[in-house]
Amino acid sequence: MIVSKTVVRFVLGVSVLALLSAPTTAELLVSGAAGVDGLSVGAKFSDDHVFKLPANGEIRLLKSPDNTPFVMRGPYEGTLSNFISSCNGLLASVRSYCQDAGDRPPVGATRGVRHREQ
Repeated sequence: MIVSKTVVRFVLGVSVLALLSAPTTAELLVSGAAGVDGLSVGAKFSDDHVFKLPANGEIRLLKSPDNTPFVMRGPYEGTLSNFISSCNGLLASVRSYCQDAGDRPPVGATRGVRHREQ
């Protein structure tokens, strides 16, 4: 009887640890999009969603639970985690989607009011 209680406790403890240690999937919130069809600000995706960005496409994402900001640029097709890993390291400087687009206006940019010349 004592052995069976110990075994039951051990199995229960291992089960609880397995449930608590299961990886949670993060949620991605689109905070800005430019040049990408089918994405709108406020859209939510799972962490394993495959994004398809055209050559001039750019999306800004907030990753839950701590709202870490990320910017993905095209041309690129893949998940956010693959994008992050491919833009780190020695080859990141030769990948076009890892480069900052300084010549483009920021996502969500608008034109200001034009002043009439007198």
